[in-house]
Amino acid sequence: MSLLLILGSYPDVQERAYKEYRVQEVFQNKDDLTKHDLSKLVYIEAIIKEALRLYDCVPWVARKLHTDIELRKKYTLRAGNTCILSMYGLHRHPSWGPDVKEFKPERWLNPDTLPTHPNVYAPFGIGKRNCIGGKQYSMNVLKISLAHIVRNFHITSDISNLKWKFEVVMKPTTPALINLTLRS
Repeated sequence: MSLLLILGSYPDVQERAYKEYRVQEVFQNKDDLTKHDLSKLVYIEAIIKEALRLYDCVPWVARKLHTDIELRKKYTLRAGNTCILSMYGLHRHPSWGPDVKEFKPERWLNPDTLPTHPNVYAPFGIGKRNCIGGKQYSMNVLKISLAHIVRNFHITSDISNLKWKFEVVMKPTTPALINLTLRS
């Protein structure tokens, strides 16, 4: 739902996904996509990654430490303790640039503009306890779903006044309206 709220709030991004990356050409009058077709949906993937960066459904994760971890030679996190990792904070770290709080799928189109540390983006978790749904499987399902929706519908919504609640999952606390209008 958050992905549709976001996409409906950025009509220019939605139209670019529909036109510039030619969702219609990828489908070529067919209803199913192949694995090869998925690799062509570059901008759709950028939209999903950016939405997961700013509106990650899991805003934090807890990990029990199995070994001591030293931070900058000043602090030591002791084995046996539980550490809370803020994905929300991680995805808004200054290493993302001065526009860190802006929804900009274009940042994913040029790898040189992304942060260099591999763990600064972790919507599916990090390490051996990452999402059991699998990052690639989840991404493919999201790409297929979003491509079908963008191909067939124009989405409108307004995320600007939405309030979010942090629990086990991050979710809107205010009513959100998403309008889907069939494309002609």
